[in-house]
Amino acid sequence: MVTNPRKETQYPTAISNAFGYKGAYTIAETLQTCVGYWLKFDSTESIDITGYKFEKDTIDVLDK
Repeated sequence: MVTNPRKETQYPTAISNAFGYKGAYTIAETLQTCVGYWLKFDSTESIDITGYKFEKDTIDVLDK
């Protein structure tokens, strides 16, 4: 878990909004744990993310 989940804090060099998907693409200003997001960058780069370590998590998976 990061200490500040704002998109601008985690990915300051992104040149797009952060988009999540919940039936349709949505813009996210605050990023949630265990959710995937799409962002665009001007070039390839490495980003260090610091925060609290998750010891264990559970994610439900639907089988269709």
